[in-house]
Amino acid sequence: MALVTLPRSLAALGVAVASTVGPSQFAVADLPPDLLPDLRMARLGDLQIETGDDGERRLRFTAVIVNVGAGPMEAVGVLRGGEIDGIVQRIQREGAAPREVPTDAQFYFSGDGHEHWHIRDMQAYRLERLDGVDATAVSEKHGFCLWDNERASPAVPGGQRAAAFNCPESLDDGEVRMGLSVGWRDVYPASLPDQFIDVSGLESGRYRLWAEADPASPDRPNGWFAESDEANNLTWVDLDIDFDAGSVLVVGYGPSA
Repeated sequence: MALVTLPRSLAALGVAVASTVGPSQFAVADLPPDLLPDLRMARLGDLQIETGDDGERRLRFTAVIVNVGAGPMEAVGVLRGGEIDGIVQRIQREGAAPREVPTDAQFYFSGDGHEHWHIRDMQAYRLERLDGVDATAVSEKHGFCLWDNERASPAVPGGQRAAAFNCPESLDDGEVRMGLSVGWRDVYPASLPDQFIDVSGLESGRYRLWAEADPASPDRPNGWFAESDEANNLTWVDLDIDFDAGSVLVVGYGPSA
C-alpha cells in the first residue's frame, strides 16, 4: 500500500482520510467541486457633494456589489438568546450537499437607522488625491445588509432567475442568513445613511474614489469569505472635485462588473 501525502486543500475541506491509502480507496477527482461566488463592484455612480447643516462636506455615491461567480455568496449565523453564535460561509457544491466553513465575519443588528441585520465591513471606500498631495479620506460606513436587490444587466451566465436572499429583520432565535445569488446585484444608493465620505478637510483637485467588496486587510488578506477570484474585488473612479462650487466631474473609470 503506497504512502500518500494529504494535500493542504483537502485538509481545509475537513476530509477525513487514513494516513495510508491506495488509489482505489481515495481519488481527488471524486471530491464534489465547490461552486464559489465571485464578488465584483459595478461602476460607482450618483456622485455628488452634499453640505450638511453642521457645515460638514460629504461625497455621496451609489455602490453596487455583483455576484458573477458559479455559486451564491451565503453567510449564516445562529441567533440564540440575542447573540449570534458564530458565522459560517455556506458553499454550494456540484452534485452534493453544501459545506459550511467557519469565518471571522461579524453580524450586528441596526446601527444605520434601519432595523435589520448587517455584515460588518462588507465593503470599504476611500478617496485619495492623485496630484501628489498627501490627502486621503475613508468612509465611516461599516454596516451592510447583503441581499438580492435586482438582477444584473447584462445577465450573468448561470444567473438565478428568482431572488433567494432578503434583508433579515427577525430577532427570534434561529438562523440569520444573508447573501447574494449568482447574477444579482446588491445596491447601496447614495441617499442611504453613512453612504458617503466626509471630505470637509480636503481641498479641490483630482481624486480617485476606491470601492472594494469583501475588502482585504492585514489580518484577512482574502477578506471574510472564499471566492473563485480574490483579485477582482476593487473598482475606482477618477474625479475632478470643486468643493467650493459643489461639483464632481468624472474623468475616468477603473475595472468593474
